[in-house]
Amino acid sequence: MRRIFLIALAAVPLCATAAAAQQGSTPMQQGNRVIEFRADVGMSEDTLAFAPELVWSMVPHVFNELGLPATESADSTDHAFLTPYLEVRGQLFGRRNHDFFQCQDNGFGMELADNANMIIAMLMRVVPAGDGRTILRTQVDGHARRRDIATNVVDCASTGVLEKALAEMVTQRLREMPTAAAP
Repeated sequence: MRRIFLIALAAVPLCATAAAAQQGSTPMQQGNRVIEFRADVGMSEDTLAFAPELVWSMVPHVFNELGLPATESADSTDHAFLTPYLEVRGQLFGRRNHDFFQCQDNGFGMELADNANMIIAMLMRVVPAGDGRTILRTQVDGHARRRDIATNVVDCASTGVLEKALAEMVTQRLREMPTAAAP
């Protein structure tokens, strides 16, 4: 059985992060750390049929259940929960990394995401949608660091699978709550 190794990185020397800062990244404060999401990182939006307060209360439980070290954004008005940069060694949640990330091939016709250490950060925002519903906005920023040669990291785009799975997990856990009836 393969184990998932998620390592919280206090400071990741990412050349891509410096480039992203020049292109207009989105900095998020997490305790005494700043996590910068590249400006070109897409955002998934899912509308949930639950009140924002219920969704907000469930988000940390879902991250915790998945073993992801996430905390609330330092800006308490933002209703955002985020992880630090995490290094994934091997597969993420028992699936091939290219299921979650599109990088490039490694020059030998294989997906770089499956043959590299992935560096990821996740951000989830809870936004009131009206009528007792909630919009869950999720971003996953990914980079690949090759294992076979020393090289700069490569920016990777999310496939949206991880964002959708997180939203579905929040929804499922809320449905399981006896007091969280959808409107």
